[in-house]
Amino acid sequence: MEYNRLNGTRYDEDQFTQPTPAFQQMSSLRPLLDHFGPYLGRSHLIRFGKGGHFPPHRDAFGLGMKCFRVLGLCRNCGRDQFVMLMNGERAHLEPGRAYLIETRMDHSVFSFTDDCTILVLNVILSDASFRAAMNAVKIR
Repeated sequence: MEYNRLNGTRYDEDQFTQPTPAFQQMSSLRPLLDHFGPYLGRSHLIRFGKGGHFPPHRDAFGLGMKCFRVLGLCRNCGRDQFVMLMNGERAHLEPGRAYLIETRMDHSVFSFTDDCTILVLNVILSDASFRAAMNAVKIR
């Protein structure tokens, strides 16, 4: 949204579908990434340092829903290392699992360690992608 505002563009999450070289190199995430295949939109890894956080916010609040989000806790995201709050309540997340998250709800994240890394996938919404998501929550 900020890039669009600064550059006079109108890019949306579902327009980023071309795999990058970084995507090709993520062998440990390949089962999850391949699972969503052609439904992946703009997706990214976020690395936090100790004390890194996103304060309470809502993503795409008030906008139409073209995508849904899948969150994965990748590195240094144990219970004492990383906390996610959804509507002020702690989300009990397990590293190595994929979670469907509603980021239009109030949420925030906090890292208590260095090199805490999470994966955020934007998955283009369709009947097929939603069925894939229901199966993905079983992937470790």
